[in-house]
Amino acid sequence: MTENQDILLEELRAHSQDPEQAELVDFHIAVRQVQLAAWPQIPLRQDRIEPGDAFAQGVPLLPVDRLRIEPGLFVQTFQQVADLVSQRRPQWAIPPDIPHLALVGEWYRRGTLDDRTLSLVIQMAVRPFLEREAQAMVYGQTPPLDLSQWWRGWCPLCGGVPSFAALTPPTGERALLCPRCLVQWSFSRVVCPFCGEDDSKRLGYYPSEDKVYRLYVCESCKGYLKTV
Repeated sequence: MTENQDILLEELRAHSQDPEQAELVDFHIAVRQVQLAAWPQIPLRQDRIEPGDAFAQGVPLLPVDRLRIEPGLFVQTFQQVADLVSQRRPQWAIPPDIPHLALVGEWYRRGTLDDRTLSLVIQMAVRPFLEREAQAMVYGQTPPLDLSQWWRGWCPLCGGVPSFAALTPPTGERALLCPRCLVQWSFSRVVCPFCGEDDSKRLGYYPSEDKVYRLYVCESCKGYLKTV
């Protein structure tokens, strides 16, 4: 994928003129450019993945033992992202002796690490690898992988928890977005994706002043999800 083909980069650049967001947006643009530079160096998976009984029981398609990370490219991508973080916030610099490659498996299983900065940088460095897996396993197969029966609140590919959602007109169907691999999947609007709460009295949302976004909240688990 090139920069001219990347929708995420296009969206970021569209917000770069906002003076209140310019610094943060410029940072994410630089990170996205690092991720896109890694894309051509990651070979596509050639074997077709068929969802089986485990998938039907809620096990994602890509458990940690099937995750493919090329060590040299990961270390290079990690360091480039870490440099961007330290340039923006010197106090967040990651010590060079941190065994970040060895921590990828733990981060992938847990979804986070105790060191939040390290966790974020690993997520950003792993993303191009996971996006390539999504391209091959979810969107690139013929026919494309059918995710219509996946009703869980975690990603059907990598198991990540959603960070964003979108309501599709005219039906208002909700699609969740995985921040790790950018896979999208449909999910009920009246169920909390984090804890499964379905009592409407404990679920709600708050619209933004411009009515563009909604913040869906759950009183049971205190989870929240920004939605457009």
